[in-house]
Amino acid sequence: MIIDKKIFNFKLSELFFYLSIVLLLLCAVPVKAQQSSRTLRCYQYSQGLIKQQKYSDADMFLTQGIMKDPRSEKLLLLRATNRANNLGKIHGAINDYSFILRMNPKNYKIFFRRGVWLYKLGQYVLALKDFNRTISLKPRYSKAYLERAKVYALFGDHKRAKMDLNTLVKINPSYKRAADTLYSRIIQGRRDL
Repeated sequence: MIIDKKIFNFKLSELFFYLSIVLLLLCAVPVKAQQSSRTLRCYQYSQGLIKQQKYSDADMFLTQGIMKDPRSEKLLLLRATNRANNLGKIHGAINDYSFILRMNPKNYKIFFRRGVWLYKLGQYVLALKDFNRTISLKPRYSKAYLERAKVYALFGDHKRAKMDLNTLVKINPSYKRAADTLYSRIIQGRRDL
């Protein structure tokens, strides 16, 4: 029996090709599963540190976790929240929010959170852009109307501020008192909104 070497070599190389693909797929699945379990452990441990008020330790641990899994929105969000609320590192938090938005540009809550911190930093134009984006992604997100009304009031655009407050109350009537209080402050010309 004579075996044609060309056919045998071709089939053998084809076999190696398919085997290498199978091996790559088999190796890739456990790495991803390992990454997600590592990310979950990092997240849970960091939450524990935050509950113990060890904010700097949590920040360091989250940073290490993010270095191992830089696409983890969960870790970035926890680090941003910890930095902004507990450590006063607002610029670092805004950077984390911006990185999350580059990965997921339809996350209206992250636009809103970033807008709130930009507002607190006095970056009103950027905050307004984030509140506009929040509303365009989620038109019934009432908190965004309240914050945007504050920005409009600071710009002296009382008509738009009033329109946003009216929309806020239509969406969520429980905000009526807050809207009335804010509007009375706007009328008085107060800047502490």
